[in-house]
Amino acid sequence: MAYTYQVMPLDETLHHINNPDQESLTPTQIAYDFITPNHSALKERKSLDNESHTRYHLIVDHQAVIERIPLHIKTWTADSNADRQHTIRIKLMDSEKSEETKLNGATLIADLMKRYGIDIHHVFSTQNDSSCFIDLIQKEYQQLINSNPNHLVDLTQFHTFSVGENALLYESIPGFLSSKATVSSTKVEAGTYIIDEVILEARHPIKLLKDGATKGIWVDADKLYKPACGFFPSDPVYVTYPTVAYETAMSSDIISTLPSGYYIVSRIANGSKHPVYLLSDDLTSGVWVGTENLILKVKPPLYQVGEEVTLVKKTPSYKTSNALKQGKLLKAGTYYVYQYKEGEPHPLNLTQTLGQEGLWVNTTTLNHE
Repeated sequence: MAYTYQVMPLDETLHHINNPDQESLTPTQIAYDFITPNHSALKERKSLDNESHTRYHLIVDHQAVIERIPLHIKTWTADSNADRQHTIRIKLMDSEKSEETKLNGATLIADLMKRYGIDIHHVFSTQNDSSCFIDLIQKEYQQLINSNPNHLVDLTQFHTFSVGENALLYESIPGFLSSKATVSSTKVEAGTYIIDEVILEARHPIKLLKDGATKGIWVDADKLYKPACGFFPSDPVYVTYPTVAYETAMSSDIISTLPSGYYIVSRIANGSKHPVYLLSDDLTSGVWVGTENLILKVKPPLYQVGEEVTLVKKTPSYKTSNALKQGKLLKAGTYYVYQYKEGEPHPLNLTQTLGQEGLWVNTTTLNHE
């Protein structure tokens, strides 16, 4: 699956869940709705703290599945049909990442179908959605059955952390200079980090380190998550040693050997033989690999600040990296890199005085070894 599963329960004493006696629910159906706010599942989960009637068990976006009500608990519904009250209800965030969200939703529903023995005829949309999403669910379900017929997907993430593992923050949290500090010294932004140190008994037990940083920061563990395989979609990774690659996450047939280098994690299939799907500019399509030769590492920029480069001839300059109007010509010679903006029309800011801002140029007349 390409998502991280998080359990973030509501306070059931403050919400109408139509189940005051905590009656156990054995699901017989799965219902889903697409909604269109342009924000994450986590933000949607937080906004629902003020919701008077609680309808959905699960919220899905392009990165995460958030369980807000245990799946065995009935949710609120205006439908008096008894069968409909034995339904797992799922909200899918239909934003600019809708294709990834749909894939995660289909994978999740396929997992739930297998877990609870629910067939495709008991999966439905309350909005009369098109059959295309049902077809995607059926495809994911068939792949799940064919790839590992005896495997029962374990949705729960166990939040135990070890030094060297990767962990993810979905929101910014307070950071502390020491594990015993009582006052926060900074804000730790959302993102992927490396576990640098763990002191289980401490007030702030986890020390996080960003790739490339030399100094870590201590945080609480309650907002920190990790997938079973140790990586998340969109993570930048480095393959440390040539690694065999596969067409599917459960395949036994090697299709190629992936060379050492930088890649991006595109999908995750926790519990499979080769759980990480990698992409790069050099690959015509992605491949599935194991995690034994993967480390979390950001690809360094093509040009480093302070690096010496050579213009081999007179080169037009610009005041900004995306300016249309050409400025003066820079003479051929040696310059220092002041800044590099990958993807811009004129991505390189060159100067003859180290540390002083210069002018922007393109890289076609540059000698860069």
